[in-house]
Amino acid sequence: MDTDRVVNLPGLTFEINFNQYSGYLNGSSTHQLHYWLVESQNSPSTAPLLLWLNGGPGSSSIWGMLTENGPFRPNKDGKDAL
Repeated sequence: MDTDRVVNLPGLTFEINFNQYSGYLNGSSTHQLHYWLVESQNSPSTAPLLLWLNGGPGSSSIWGMLTENGPFRPNKDGKDAL
């Protein structure tokens, strides 16, 4: 899983203090599922795991992660994150 570890994100101007991983899982021989795992910032080895599924026609799961439930919030100018 270390090959999927995210060590930096484009445009991020601060250092993160938690592990995150991003990659693809094979769903079939022709389809893959993307995942982005963000470890808990408090006791990642004992914290419960939350599986966030979102999306639908016209709504990306990444949008939900960035605006509803993820560790980063894009600023209105789109140039930075909180």
